[in-house]
Amino acid sequence: MNLQSMSGLASSLQEKYLPDCRKTIVAVQEKFRPEKCKKSFENITFQNKVALRRSLKTSSSPLGSCVNTSVDFKPLPEDYGGPRLMEGNKMDEDFVENLRLWYSNGGVLPSVLLYRVLQQAELSLRKIPTSLVEIQLEEEKIIHVCGDIHGQYKDLLNIFFLKGEPGRDALYLFNGDIVDRGPASIQCMVLLLALQAVYPDHVFINRGNHEAASMNIKDGFYKELMETYNDNFLFDLFQEVFSLLPAATLISDKVLVLHGGLSSVHDFNLEDIRRIPRGNGFQPDDNDLLCDILWSDPMVIGTGVEENKRGGGIMFGSDVTAGFLNRNNLQCIVRSHTEIHEGCTCIHPGCYTVFSAPNKQKGILGGVLTLHPTDTDKLRLEGFVFQQIL
Repeated sequence: MNLQSMSGLASSLQEKYLPDCRKTIVAVQEKFRPEKCKKSFENITFQNKVALRRSLKTSSSPLGSCVNTSVDFKPLPEDYGGPRLMEGNKMDEDFVENLRLWYSNGGVLPSVLLYRVLQQAELSLRKIPTSLVEIQLEEEKIIHVCGDIHGQYKDLLNIFFLKGEPGRDALYLFNGDIVDRGPASIQCMVLLLALQAVYPDHVFINRGNHEAASMNIKDGFYKELMETYNDNFLFDLFQEVFSLLPAATLISDKVLVLHGGLSSVHDFNLEDIRRIPRGNGFQPDDNDLLCDILWSDPMVIGTGVEENKRGGGIMFGSDVTAGFLNRNNLQCIVRSHTEIHEGCTCIHPGCYTVFSAPNKQKGILGGVLTLHPTDTDKLRLEGFVFQQIL
């Protein structure tokens, strides 16, 4: 090979491989920038501290106690303009309102504040005695039942705009599936947990099938959390909070609200729901009854019980619903879990569905089902629909 040919070959190789070499060098330099190395080291140190505390804690201690927000995190920067906790690191009405505005403007809640919210949410939910919450509607009080939210923060705020703020005369029950699929699962879940902790007698949250680790890893919440905070223990703490959410809510002894539906358990009754375990990261896969309640679907036409194509729970007919209502002296059940075009509807006698994650592209409306007390022994159900906010 002559000199000219060698020179041409060298030029060709340089053109082919040099750009990739430069990209590799830049990537390595970026990865090992001092500030990034320091941040990674701090995260490893934090995770090690939490792991040690976790190994020493008793099973009865809150998981959130493994984090000491006073020493594990740096003080908030002076130019931080987001929500701040009141004295004693407690949440109040001002914190919730500022949190709502901060999220609306695209703000990210600092890790130290997110941990404090989750710690207080965990303590608040631990006060709930069983997996069945019971609410008695007083005269002239109403409760708005919302279905799946699925990380649609704008639509969550729109519900409050359209139906009113949580307060003494208007209660809210969110019937699970707050997270996954949508772009703002963190914002939706954190705001609702903060509201529940500040207004425990006015804001209630049931567990859905998406308040579970397997679904979060599959459908987006885990990815969103890691991209925003890169903190595996944070995911574990969310799972602990999810495991403390009740499986169902009974309103005025007449209307049972649960995420999916009924079970094939023989003579299934309210006491069965009360006995479902909670806490310690308990997952739906750990309990057949909980899996049924979170995953089951009603048949529009048909009777009996059939296999559910979702892979969890059952398909139950109108006769199953009628038998359950009769055994437990109930008026009806309200469930969510199913994307329906009408927002809220009656699937078969005694079984209503409400879904609150509208989708304009699919022609799906969001729904809210409001329960009113009456001068009879039954509650009045009122449906409301709304469109997606883009």
